[in-house]
Amino acid sequence: MKLLVDHSLISLALPYTAIGNKSFVHDRNIMTTFDTFDKIQPDVYFCNLDKLTNATLLNIKERPHLKVIFINENSNEDKINAVKSEFGNLYPIINDVIYGDIISCKKAKKAYPECDLSILDQGVLNYKNFTLPLKYKVRIFSSSLIANNYYCGTISSANILNLYKSSKMTYATGNNAMNAILCDSYPVDNVNIEFLLSKLNSNLSKEIAEKRKEIMNGKTNIHICSQLFQEIGESDLSKQILNKLEDFV
Repeated sequence: MKLLVDHSLISLALPYTAIGNKSFVHDRNIMTTFDTFDKIQPDVYFCNLDKLTNATLLNIKERPHLKVIFINENSNEDKINAVKSEFGNLYPIINDVIYGDIISCKKAKKAYPECDLSILDQGVLNYKNFTLPLKYKVRIFSSSLIANNYYCGTISSANILNLYKSSKMTYATGNNAMNAILCDSYPVDNVNIEFLLSKLNSNLSKEIAEKRKEIMNGKTNIHICSQLFQEIGESDLSKQILNKLEDFV
């Protein structure tokens, strides 16, 4: 059974490949949607609603045998309406999918010099007058130039988890926050100086351990992948995937 996933959902395919199956990536920057579907001929497709196009809908429509799950990460009502208008309630739409990628985080290494705080800029923070006492090591990464002494340039997606692993704290939200925890870094969702200093001066290991336990009890990509296959009636596959969690505890 061949699984196709949108590029942004690669981590949800990892548990499936971990039990010996094949998965493929739909990335329009590399290959057109029509060419991807014609070449792969998938049996199962995990579709990110944010990436949904008319071409995607047409390819799904041409393949009535295809088992499809739509992942709705950003409450995109227009895309939900497009799916329901075309298919009614034929395919499940899963909302609020937040998880940690335990498989990739398990491989993360301290490939960077350790720091107290790392920030992967998303264009939403104001760094004017952002500075901490000299004893703290801070690194800011962004694809855009940032006028701040902490700016360290760009970072590849392949190195993000390694950065988390090397950081006591990380500015991260959503799935990134869970990945930070699984890499033993404490996630923060704001850069208020007083707040940051209070955390930096604390022993965060207990909080990280509690948050990690919560993720491992049902919020890893292994859990979500297992649930998705259960959703499309593949109970045996669902159980095999979930059993793989034992390798990462």
